[in-house]
Amino acid sequence: MSHEIRTPLSTILGTCELLQETRLTNTQSNYVQRMERSGRMLLVLINDILDLSKIEANQIVLERIPFSLTQIIDETLEVFTLSAQKKGITLAKKITDDSMTSLRLGDPNRLRQVLINLVGNALKFTSQGSIQLSVAPGAGTGGHTIISVADTGPGIALERQQEIFLPFRQVDASIARTHGGTGLGLTICRRLVELMGGTITLTSTLGQGSIFSCFIPLPVCNASEVVPPVEIREVSHSLVHAPQTGLEILLAEDTEEISLMIDAYLQPTPHRLTIVQNGAEAVDTVKSRHFDLILMDLQMPVLDGFSATKTIRAIERTEGRPPVPILALTAHAMDEESARIQAAGFNIHLTKPISKQHLLEVLAAYSATNISPK
Repeated sequence: MSHEIRTPLSTILGTCELLQETRLTNTQSNYVQRMERSGRMLLVLINDILDLSKIEANQIVLERIPFSLTQIIDETLEVFTLSAQKKGITLAKKITDDSMTSLRLGDPNRLRQVLINLVGNALKFTSQGSIQLSVAPGAGTGGHTIISVADTGPGIALERQQEIFLPFRQVDASIARTHGGTGLGLTICRRLVELMGGTITLTSTLGQGSIFSCFIPLPVCNASEVVPPVEIREVSHSLVHAPQTGLEILLAEDTEEISLMIDAYLQPTPHRLTIVQNGAEAVDTVKSRHFDLILMDLQMPVLDGFSATKTIRAIERTEGRPPVPILALTAHAMDEESARIQAAGFNIHLTKPISKQHLLEVLAAYSATNISPK
């Protein structure tokens, strides 16, 4: 369902992006912006539903890797800095103990997802005052960490406080009309925290605000468990406009609308694009021609992207060819796909919907520098 839903949505959002680069009247530009905003809102809804579906089907696999808790806190607040400034809301963090700066073991991506949901929810309902993200050690020696998000919003009545953790529930019907949303965010937060072995609680007083607190086991990482990270440098936005060498690019994509969209993205660039419709055609084309880079869809007829990439890597090893960068184009937003994508021999993966800006940044990194794109 992830692939079937997100693929057409990629075309809708990509077409909106292309339309905004054309000469439009003010009215037309306004319509396109509305369409794109609605598409982005639909994407958030789809992601929430897919996440909840995977959780309920017991298909979420949590990582257990070293990460910086303070970095996760800073990254979360950075996401909402501009929105908070526009509303006149103060965003603050509070770290009560120096031990919180130690590396922790857990799933940083899922923890970040929980915190973004909580802070985003607080910002949505807070019209003045502040939002504070706090981190403190829990009682005892079990490695539990208390992460709290406190706001000065309207508060929630005691009789409704447990109800808001249920799927598709709002405090009252007017909230959905005023603020939007489906009521899935807090449900996902609770399920993810429970999968991490923790709990989430709510303390709230009407007219005074709310505090959501997560009690999660995040043990301190031992030195032996720290794996030196592979250096990955950010792709600079300025690279898109820097002088570049045009790349010979092969695109394997069975959806015509996506192919046409990527072709339109690359029209103003020096890159040259060849399009095939399945993995078998991609393998045959690579045998007879050299390409600087391959964009490979994962789900295709005849031969899928995983099998095609494994075959291409085998050909390179057999014939002594240098490996060509292969970028996976995937409509799967699930973390579990990342390991399978890496094992198949892809360099990186780009999740649909793919914006023109992001695609050009990645291609610019391969074209103008030798760094590994993120």
